[in-house]
Amino acid sequence: MKFLKKTVPVFAALALLAAAGIGNAREQQCPDNGRYGNIVQVLQKKGHFTTLIKAVQAAGLESTLAGSGTYTVFAPTDEAFAKLPKGALEQLLNDPRQLRHVLLYHVSPGRYTADDLERETGATLPTAYGEGLPVSAQEKKLFVAHARVMGSGMKASNGVVYPINEVIIAEHYQYSKPKEQ
Repeated sequence: MKFLKKTVPVFAALALLAAAGIGNAREQQCPDNGRYGNIVQVLQKKGHFTTLIKAVQAAGLESTLAGSGTYTVFAPTDEAFAKLPKGALEQLLNDPRQLRHVLLYHVSPGRYTADDLERETGATLPTAYGEGLPVSAQEKKLFVAHARVMGSGMKASNGVVYPINEVIIAEHYQYSKPKEQ
C-alpha cells in the first residue's frame, strides 16, 4: 500500500531544501549568547516533544534544525502524534523520505514572532517543503492549517518553536487504512 497518492520527485525536494537553506549543518553563532539553545535543544528541554525528536532524527533533519538556518517550527506535541490514525506514525518512521516531507511542512524559513503570525492571519506561510501553510485565527486562537498554535512560541538561537496540537499533513497525503478483520 502506498503512503502517498502522489509523490514529490526527490530532485524537486532537494531543490526546495537548497532554496530554503536546509542542509547547512554549521554551528550557528548564537545572537543570544547561547541563552536559549538551538531548536533541537529547545525541543529536548521541554520534554513533550519526544516523538517529534525521534521523527526528526529518523528523517535526518537533526543537524539542520540545530544548524545555522533561521526557522519557525510548528512542533506537534507527543499528544498530537498520538492522534494520528493507527499505524500512521510507524509507517512514517519506516519511510524517512516521506517523513522528511511531512516534517518539512512544519518548518517555515525565517523567524516569525507571535505578532507576525497574527498579522499573517489569512495569509499562507512558505514552508521548507514548498507548499504554503495557511494561517488563520478563530475566537482569538491562532491556527496553522488545521492545527492550533499553543502559546506564544519558544525562542531558540536559530528560530522560534510553536507547539501545535495536531500533525499537519499536506492535502495530497493519505494514510493506508488497516484492513478490517
